[in-house]
Amino acid sequence: MSSKEELRRFFSEKQIRYESYSIEHNGKTHFIDTDTLIDTIINQASEEEQGVIKASLFQLDRRNLALNDYLRLLAEELIKNSDKKED
Repeated sequence: MSSKEELRRFFSEKQIRYESYSIEHNGKTHFIDTDTLIDTIINQASEEEQGVIKASLFQLDRRNLALNDYLRLLAEELIKNSDKKED
């Protein structure tokens, strides 16, 4: 099973609390919610990125740690990286 398929299954089985993240970057406020972030991870992240994200999520889940905190960090990185692409 590919990382993409495993992530899709993981997110469908887990009850990820919906959040809307407000992220300040370069003097601007950006908003992204968990649904959009999960869709981006599954449909736009590279296979390598998906593998790293999957491993991290699985490890957090095994330890019963907060997944939303990790998702917030991913949202921050997504905003920072999308800003770099615009330059």
